[in-house]
Amino acid sequence: MNTAEWIIAGILSATLFIFLILGIIVMIKVLKLLKETRRFIETGQEFADKASGVANNLYEMTLVGSITGLAKRIKKQYNKFKSDKE
Repeated sequence: MNTAEWIIAGILSATLFIFLILGIIVMIKVLKLLKETRRFIETGQEFADKASGVANNLYEMTLVGSITGLAKRIKKQYNKFKSDKE
């Protein structure tokens, strides 16, 4: 091999080494980002579950309140009807 071939082989080797090191660094950063993203998604899912629980509780409370109000109105109408009949 002559000198020019050695120089080209050296440049190519150095370039490949730099790209290998940069690729490893980028891969580590991407893995850290994915780990952080997973944690963010889990936190969001926990928040959504809690919000769903609160919504279900409000629905149940509203349903019970509506039934109680309906029962009071029925009783009032029954008493009114009973007094009108007498």
